[in-house]
Amino acid sequence: MNKSVDKNLIKLSDGTEAFLQGNGVYCINKVFFSSVNEEKWLNFVASQGLELCGRAFGKYFFNKNTQADRYYYSVGYSLVSSSQGELCDITEKEVNQRAEENCLLVCTYCTKVYYKTLVGGAGARGVASDAPAKDAASKRCHVRNRFVFNLVLFCFSLGLLCYNLMYWVRFNASNYFVRFTKDMLHDYQEKEFSIWDVTIDLRGWFGEFSCVPHISLFLFLSLILLPFVVYYFDQYMYARSFEKSMMKKWAKK
Repeated sequence: MNKSVDKNLIKLSDGTEAFLQGNGVYCINKVFFSSVNEEKWLNFVASQGLELCGRAFGKYFFNKNTQADRYYYSVGYSLVSSSQGELCDITEKEVNQRAEENCLLVCTYCTKVYYKTLVGGAGARGVASDAPAKDAASKRCHVRNRFVFNLVLFCFSLGLLCYNLMYWVRFNASNYFVRFTKDMLHDYQEKEFSIWDVTIDLRGWFGEFSCVPHISLFLFLSLILLPFVVYYFDQYMYARSFEKSMMKKWAKK
């Protein structure tokens, strides 16, 4: 760990800066979109002599401890969010069970739960608890659920897009156009709300058919959802690979 001239600042070997707070705790501003990368980073910081002690939005709090690397810091998920002083029943039960296996609760943040598990003796990586492997599984399940949610929405939007494209082909073949009067849809003049008013105008591409605003809407939704589906699938495969490595390294034999 490299120390800067400022006694209130610790600069880690990767360039990360930890600022000393008034309560004697160091704060690092950091944001992660992957809980796997977050876990790897927490253990890197522990190897630099700082142990996690708290969490807030975009902030991590650490105590200075040269023995921090004796523990492995894992990130798990709970079904219900908890606060440090008021754990939900599910998390409290799990915390009590893990405490008997040298795995201690560090802090909570929303549905995330942070633990530290005692590592074996010098040169050994075996521990009495398989908590890190369980937390790896919970990360995989969490990402899987997000992937499935976005995939379902994408398939729903894509299905409705194809459905309206089918009607567009039919309307185009029969020349069944809608009527506009003074740039307003004739059938909707007496209505306060029309889907034509809130979608991108694609009449130049598809013509003036009644299904065109629906094509515009579901095409937009499909394009918006597709990157999320790809991203969460990639994160799921990453979390799955990480879980396999953790099972080999930490699970009980």
